[in-house]
Amino acid sequence: MLQQERTSHVSALSQAMAYCHRCHIVAPVERNQATQERVNRFSCPRCQSSISLRKTNSMNRAWFFVLLGFAVFIPSHVFPVMLITELASQPYEKTILSGVFTMFNDGLWVLSAVVFIASVLIPLVKLVGLAFLLLAVRYKWLKHRYRLTQLYRFIVFVGRWAMIDIFFAAIFISLNQLGVLGNIQAGYGATFFASMCIITMVAAEAFDPRFLWDHHEEGK
Repeated sequence: MLQQERTSHVSALSQAMAYCHRCHIVAPVERNQATQERVNRFSCPRCQSSISLRKTNSMNRAWFFVLLGFAVFIPSHVFPVMLITELASQPYEKTILSGVFTMFNDGLWVLSAVVFIASVLIPLVKLVGLAFLLLAVRYKWLKHRYRLTQLYRFIVFVGRWAMIDIFFAAIFISLNQLGVLGNIQAGYGATFFASMCIITMVAAEAFDPRFLWDHHEEGK
């Protein structure tokens, strides 16, 4: 019997129950007295905290931030992240990709790989992955729900490492101020890139992975 309970795939929502994240009670879902329809947000009967069955307007908010992330992704790699001025030479600019190529040509292969993965690959994987999850929910591509859930967990996990390039640039700039001989300043690309990282993190939080498992019992 214990084994049967462990392998049960019945959700709390299908049983008209909801979980309170404050006091951890499993409370019955309230219904509208007039229409007897399920109420999406109600108060916990024990601690009076707000219980939401699903994140409010999750799909629209996630789509907005994903599309905004794609829009910011291009200028974050087109505009320079550093403006370098040296004595007796013309100022020059460094974008993320040009910095990666420079480090690679100088033999700093590991560092160039770290910057490329953190600054280009991870943000792109996050945006494409979130867009795929949103499309999967929209068009019911939910045959492999567990894999989709793993994809969402991976997106949330790797997202925290996307800011490593900004930290590296800030440390590099602070340690390499050359005074009268030269100067290094952050460019517009750094602002766009930091904005993109924040946007992708907000998009991941806006998406509700519980949508992947809605109506799972009906499909069995």
